[in-house]
Amino acid sequence: MRNKKVIVLTMCACLGAITSLAQPREGTFSIVPHIGVSLANMGNNSIHYSVDSNNQRAYDSRYKAGFDGGVDFFYQAGQRQAVSLGVEYQMMGYRYPDLEQVDADEIHIGWSEQRLTSGYLAVPLKAHYYLVKGLSVNAGVQVGFLLHAKYHQVESNFYYDKEGKLQYVQDANGNIQKDVETDSDVKDAYNKVDVSIPIGVSYEFMNVVAGVRYNLSFTKANKLLNGKNRCFVFTVGYKFNFY
Repeated sequence: MRNKKVIVLTMCACLGAITSLAQPREGTFSIVPHIGVSLANMGNNSIHYSVDSNNQRAYDSRYKAGFDGGVDFFYQAGQRQAVSLGVEYQMMGYRYPDLEQVDADEIHIGWSEQRLTSGYLAVPLKAHYYLVKGLSVNAGVQVGFLLHAKYHQVESNFYYDKEGKLQYVQDANGNIQKDVETDSDVKDAYNKVDVSIPIGVSYEFMNVVAGVRYNLSFTKANKLLNGKNRCFVFTVGYKFNFY
């Protein structure tokens, strides 16, 4: 019986220690390096292709996965309140599904791997409110500075001969136009600064911090279009506390 009491007391003590580690005390400064994945897209970003001479179809861009990584600097302002300032590299962009159209000469033009990959140096400033120990909601403002933007696609031109066999078109130099990859630097077509509101939730356990947030951008990403960046960010990091 005595051994059971000792085991129960030991378990309670361990649970209390773990709970206390889930959230630093008031006045604590912390550094949280983190890595994660971004899922990005762009609003109002449709392209129109003529499927054939009589039909035209609109294709919306889709979410594209990318890398996110950086460091946050925390200050525990109160029992339930904290503020953080971060610096991170954040990948944005979008992708399109594979497309194909047929021109008046029955030449098929196919596009695949169409995607924009852009990278930002993001600086988020956020306020955190702890609902319970370890679990917090956060929101603030983020300024992103465009570092690069490249567009990638693969194009093929082909037709079907009288026997129904697929034949690839040749250019003026006799080169077969099959799976022609192009990478274009389109940084000049995009605004250099992106301002957004990050809204998220995070959970801390044993100094490990896992979080998810959505960046609600209110500035245009492209200079010619009205599309704005849309981005979900999933991260995991480790909190180093300095009392």
